[in-house]
Amino acid sequence: MLAHIALTMTLVTAPQPLPGDGWVRFEVPAVAETQSMGCNRSERASLKSRNDHWSINNGHGEGVFPDARFDRIHVYVEMQGGEIEDVRSFTPNCDVEGSDKAVIVQMDPETAVRRLGKLSGDDEMQSRVVATVAHIDHPDAFDALVTWAEDAGNEGRGEDALFWLAQRRGDAGRAIVQAHAGEGWPMDHREHAVMSLALTERPAAVEFVREVARESSSSTLRARAAMALGITHAPGALADLHSIFLQDTDPEVREQAIFGMSQLDNPAVAQTLADIVREPRFGEHRRQALFWLTNVEGEESEAVMDALVDDIF
Repeated sequence: MLAHIALTMTLVTAPQPLPGDGWVRFEVPAVAETQSMGCNRSERASLKSRNDHWSINNGHGEGVFPDARFDRIHVYVEMQGGEIEDVRSFTPNCDVEGSDKAVIVQMDPETAVRRLGKLSGDDEMQSRVVATVAHIDHPDAFDALVTWAEDAGNEGRGEDALFWLAQRRGDAGRAIVQAHAGEGWPMDHREHAVMSLALTERPAAVEFVREVARESSSSTLRARAAMALGITHAPGALADLHSIFLQDTDPEVREQAIFGMSQLDNPAVAQTLADIVREPRFGEHRRQALFWLTNVEGEESEAVMDALVDDIF
């Protein structure tokens, strides 16, 4: 009897073989706070187009599902000759064209991470693999991201891993990314780590980016952090960037601070840039401020431009 039970358990838990060809779908647990990925209300997802791979919505933009959270994701793998050739992943709310032809199998998250981690291919497919693994709620998925982030031989995959460690793996993931922003890594790798943290919009991560913008010994990294504060519309970024512009002596940092200010949705931006234009001691930065001032939209910026023209002419 015990032997029969043991045999039955072995049969149930044994890895399910995958078909030789065609699309296969399996379901795995998702990390906390997973939002709609791969579709929105106005567009149907598809397995057919290589360009129609999933994207993350994070509740932003029209036609998305801002309040929806999902504890599972659907992973589709395309089989050719018994080997996995491609991967797509979606949250269960997505209406996926072609999904009715996919064979549904069972796969535990550990096996999924192992099988997906063996895939090679072009940059787009590797990006899909990293993003899919990043959403799987299993320690092996976290470990895979950390390993990929440290792989200097595959820069694209490493940058994707940094992004998803910051976005989807909580405080532990963001701590890893902060370490990658430090000395000992190539500069472009450090810059990507800073940008990945800023894009999370998490208060602690944004505060770290502020510290980099003010205190890093690398002017290149300070410039990247200043730009990141602007394009992510960090709270209080106008005061931060104006202060950085006034206090930093590196021309590139100051230029990126001006650019960052121009990206903010703040009615005081136009006047701040105009004040830079009016000040002779700012030299070439006056031209940069004027250029970005002309790109700032809104009634406030129009009024500031009119006043500036009156002052000059």
